[in-house]
Amino acid sequence: GVAPTAWAQGAGRVRVAHLAPDVPIVQLSVDGRPALRVGFGTVSEYVALDAGRAHRLALEAAGARLAEAAPTLRPGEARTWALIAPGVMAWLSDDLAVRAGRARLRVVHALPSESGGRPEPFPLDVYALDAEVEGKRRVGERATPLVQGLEFGRASPYVELEPGVYALEVRRAGADGVLLRLQGVRLEARTAGTLFVFRGEAGRARGLLLVDAEAPSELPPAVWLGLALWALLLARFVWVHRAP
Repeated sequence: GVAPTAWAQGAGRVRVAHLAPDVPIVQLSVDGRPALRVGFGTVSEYVALDAGRAHRLALEAAGARLAEAAPTLRPGEARTWALIAPGVMAWLSDDLAVRAGRARLRVVHALPSESGGRPEPFPLDVYALDAEVEGKRRVGERATPLVQGLEFGRASPYVELEPGVYALEVRRAGADGVLLRLQGVRLEARTAGTLFVFRGEAGRARGLLLVDAEAPSELPPAVWLGLALWALLLARFVWVHRAP
């Protein structure tokens, strides 16, 4: 079955990332039925699929078939089907696990340079700089490398970071020039996210940061204790004033 945004017990999930600037809105069909539409520079919600059997997926734009696939997902498995350039698709495995007291982040490289009108792949490095020191020195100086040598069309492993506000820099691998700088990036604890790096309509590098998974907020123990005491007091009040 198909259920956009639903996360049924024992189901798998698939979503579509549209990162190709020369392609119009795309439509995903699942087993012959339209499931969702995705505009450039966006990532769809997940579509829930029955696990354990193959599903016929098709991606179309302006009436033309772009790609087909027939994945069989395991229960709880999540994937991203990414259109990263005209005629170039990538299957990415999404790890939606979260860690107590940590933020998890990965990078998807969909940023080719143009050479004769054709994409020319090159690897990327991504750095993080704690925003607390931003302004006291050049952004990116002695920055912490998050990802190094990430190949075009690939997703990096997830990196665990201390929660906080960061400046993120994207560069050609081994080069000093900054292709993209994202400032004021807040990474929360108990989240897993993806930074999609791609080329915008004006030819400039763009970044899209999504929180893919987020654990429910945890109440401090004192709050839980207070709620328990209030529950006991309420129960005592009801017992004392109950009708004879």
